Amino acid sequence: MSASARPTDLPSRLAALPWQQLWLDVGLPLVITRLALLLVGWLARYIAVSPDYPLEIVRERGWQYTPHRLIDVWARWDSGWYMSVIREGYTLRGDLNQVQSNVSFFPLYPFAVRALTWPVPPDLRRDVVIVLAGALLSTLMLLAASLLLYRLALELTDRREVAQRTIRYLLLFPTAFIFSALYTEATFLFYAVAAFFAAHRRAWGWAAVAAALLALTRHVGILALPALIWLYFDSIDWQPRRVGRGLLWLLLVPTGLLLHLTWLYQLTGDFLAPIRVQQSYDRTLSWPWQTWLNPINPNMAMTPLERFFVLLFLFCAVVALVRLPSPGYGLYALALILVPLFTGTLYGTLRFIMVAFPVYIILAQAGRRPWVDQSLQFGMFALQIFLMVAWSQFYWVT
Repeated sequence: MSASARPTDLPSRLAALPWQQLWLDVGLPLVITRLALLLVGWLARYIAVSPDYPLEIVRERGWQYTPHRLIDVWARWDSGWYMSVIREGYTLRGDLNQVQSNVSFFPLYPFAVRALTWPVPPDLRRDVVIVLAGALLSTLMLLAASLLLYRLALELTDRREVAQRTIRYLLLFPTAFIFSALYTEATFLFYAVAAFFAAHRRAWGWAAVAAALLALTRHVGILALPALIWLYFDSIDWQPRRVGRGLLWLLLVPTGLLLHLTWLYQLTGDFLAPIRVQQSYDRTLSWPWQTWLNPINPNMAMTPLERFFVLLFLFCAVVALVRLPSPGYGLYALALILVPLFTGTLYGTLRFIMVAFPVYIILAQAGRRPWVDQSLQFGMFALQIFLMVAWSQFYWVT
């Protein structure tokens, strides 16, 4: 299918998908994986709590925000920063280069959680309510993203089995439990897929809105803009005389991000505060090969996994440049994978790259070979169970 194909060129059977198909291919896998993760999180309490977790009281009692374990397991590590934005807004704790602060975290997700909890009376708006609201929001965003990604994969490849595997690989990825946590990943994934799905349908205004919201979810969301512009020029066969309002819509994407940076400037005096504060998180400018070979603070268990999946995703992103209808999909995936490699450290990389959705479509195409499909499903889910146990017990895994 050419990159400039119109939705009307698609087979009529793609025009409407029966609910039974969506349930079997998207809903059921999501429900099964979430229930499995809840079971793993519940049973993980029999594993010793990480002795390195910085809060002694948490190590002693075994929970952080609520003794209701099936809720508490969805809030670890960076969830605390989102909790601070939800409760207090943005605050500066000291020198941006030396002291960690919540200005590093972008506003759309925490403010959405705050909006969800707003109807709750202030005296009842406890941590358990916020964590539950955040986990529910993330899971709903994951469902919406999965439905859109399924449809996009189906339309890009015209093969139901590829769309099925795309969703399975997404849900089984080793750190996919984060998609239901008090983290931004599910929200980021949803707006990314929504932007590219709208671009695929030539709905450039909606693509611009989704991309603008994406950039307000995490700063790397702005990396979608060059890829969407590429898709736009693909849609007009790279003929300058056919440029229209669609391109103008896309050029407005950075507006929300610039407003957020201006807002933070009033607090910090630094227009690039979210970037500058990364130094306090041990992220420094480095060449990708240096990061991959000699990362800052390597972890004996996680660094080999991070290296493997970075290479796998880079390879799939390169393949996406030629295998998907437009190179724009591969360019977007490459950008998401490469940016963390310029930070000098690999920790958190699995979480950062797992939202590069074009990679799952490429893996799903490779999964037509039964041994590849079975290896990917079994290997990734086994790793996810292991990492979910570690995450539940406050070990740093992402």
